[in-house]
Amino acid sequence: MHDPAKDIAQLLQDAGVATLGIDLFTGPMRPAGEGTPAQCVFVRSTGGLPADRFFVQLDEVRYPTVQVRVRSPSYQQGMDLARAVYAAAQSARPAGYMDVVCNQSEPLYMEQDANRHHHWALNFELMYQE
Repeated sequence: MHDPAKDIAQLLQDAGVATLGIDLFTGPMRPAGEGTPAQCVFVRSTGGLPADRFFVQLDEVRYPTVQVRVRSPSYQQGMDLARAVYAAAQSARPAGYMDVVCNQSEPLYMEQDANRHHHWALNFELMYQE
């Protein structure tokens, strides 16, 4: 069974971008603090596009989406990390997937939060056949 957020997180770890449970997490963003560093990556599922069905329901192509968020106290280090996420995931073919495509060509700068940490987002569409 596919779990797009976990699969992309594993892809990022395998590419050396970040380490699961250290500075790479699945699910919603967590505040910086105990166990969650200021500079880290979060991967969460965001639904997806409708599946394409061919002849029978058992034969369909699915298009789940995930969002990768990067947070960093340093603008340049965060941007470099966000670009590393893009480089690792764009056009990747993790096991069981046909393609991974980013919906933008560069990481999207989101904001600077109350702690002066910078945030970026990258939105990926995945493709697999069920």
